[in-house]
Amino acid sequence: KKLNTTTITDEYVPSGTMQIHVSDASKIHPGDTVQIAKPVTAAWLKFMGMDTLTRDGKSEKWVGVSELLVRRKVASVMGNTIALAVPLTDDIDSKFLAGTPATVATVDVSGQISEDGIEMLRIVAPQRAIALGKDPEFDGIVMKNVVDGWIRNVNLENTTNSVDVASGTERITVTQVDVLQRVPVTTPAKP
Repeated sequence: KKLNTTTITDEYVPSGTMQIHVSDASKIHPGDTVQIAKPVTAAWLKFMGMDTLTRDGKSEKWVGVSELLVRRKVASVMGNTIALAVPLTDDIDSKFLAGTPATVATVDVSGQISEDGIEMLRIVAPQRAIALGKDPEFDGIVMKNVVDGWIRNVNLENTTNSVDVASGTERITVTQVDVLQRVPVTTPAKP
């Protein structure tokens, strides 16, 4: 749930940075969780080379999200400078934003499961070819709203979507996970 929103005033925020400047940080405090939203624009898609995607000679489209979201804890605030507890992993360059600024919003995060994991598990789905969108799918593991969790020493066989790290999931470790497909999916994979 978004509470207070302000805009990033930096022309360029490099990946790895731990400080951002905003137009008004008066309602942001140390310890707050903020959500940073970077608009996805045609200029950015072109720069990333995602405007000319093809699969099997046919045009592919970007998955359709209008912004890329990341959450961070606020370490400190000085004036309109926010120091983050963990660096950003992507840059924000205003020349690709088409006049739409990146934003920072304080958020209230609830409903997450913390310090939980799956270990020493084997999942086997029926061995059969499927057409996505037509035939039933056999998903393996879906992690949604999990924080500080893990998947370790897991084997998945013939699952359609083997491991899905979904929305609200943060700081996840996936290690020693083996996925074996004995029968191919007969249609293009999901993005």
